[in-house]
Amino acid sequence: MNQLERTISSVEVAKQVGKEHKNLMRDIHQYLEYVGELNFEPSDFFIESTYVSSQGKELPSFDCTKQGCEMIGNKMIGKKGVQFTAFYVQQFNKMENHIKAYPMDSYMIEDPAARAQKWIEEYQEKQQAYAIIEEQRPKVIFANAVEVAEDSVNVKVLATTLKKHGIDIGQNRLFRWLREHGYLSSKNGTTRNLPNQRALDRGLFELQLNSYYDSKSNSHRTRYTTMVTGKGQIYFVNLFLKNKDVHKTDTLGVVQESFF
Repeated sequence: MNQLERTISSVEVAKQVGKEHKNLMRDIHQYLEYVGELNFEPSDFFIESTYVSSQGKELPSFDCTKQGCEMIGNKMIGKKGVQFTAFYVQQFNKMENHIKAYPMDSYMIEDPAARAQKWIEEYQEKQQAYAIIEEQRPKVIFANAVEVAEDSVNVKVLATTLKKHGIDIGQNRLFRWLREHGYLSSKNGTTRNLPNQRALDRGLFELQLNSYYDSKSNSHRTRYTTMVTGKGQIYFVNLFLKNKDVHKTDTLGVVQESFF
């Protein structure tokens, strides 16, 4: 996924449609159940995420894609339905214009030829990583389904994948580990938990643009969410599986030397 995925937080959607967030979450879970029966990709509509409440608690939410917003809007009639449709169409247009004005793909390289060359380098680096995995079999024990991962996932999903493979680490501990080992920024503020340039250059992460409502400032804002690329999933799962205590002992320098 080279371009940033445009989404709107379910917290903001709930406000716009006049529902309590917990009730909208219930509806979305129902939609996902129906979508799953048709073998559609749930993340095309709704992506699991979290938000920080006004009490400072981290709570579950969904990032709603344009298709997800359309699904919600199609369930509404009358004035509210029209107003919500106008809202999300406007928001996605704003995101599109923002991305055009401030492109984040290929690290803000404006020159088309240079950007294309960067994409080629990324592809070649990814193929080299896959070749290393093949050479290391059976040392690398990452499941086949994840070895060929193409879609990016958030850190919570990566933590869930690690747990399924016997790594005792949750979302918050994984965020802390990634900060402590130099993959994500540890600075307080808007850059906290965003990948550093070195991690971006290695293709381990990419950024997703989201829109949300800030109750403190009573305004709409946009933010970037850290997403782990397919290559990043392969990298981290193999790293943790090769040493199940790596999240306690390893360092960024050792990690890079041992895998690349």
